[in-house]
Amino acid sequence: MMAVPDALEQVLNNLLTNALRIAPPGSAVTIDGLAIVECLVRAGGGQITLEQAPGTGVEATI
Repeated sequence: MMAVPDALEQVLNNLLTNALRIAPPGSAVTIDGLAIVECLVRAGGGQITLEQAPGTGVEATI
């Protein structure tokens, strides 16, 4: 992804804000709002992939 600081900050902020907002303390974190994240990443020339990690949740790679 071409490093566009404001867009990259928005992508990471969106991922983390959504995760932290819905996760009770000590619980697993779930990422939501991926349509927005995917659009921002692709607009910067990058891609996002999600991979299920058994027993640990999902890993997002940008």
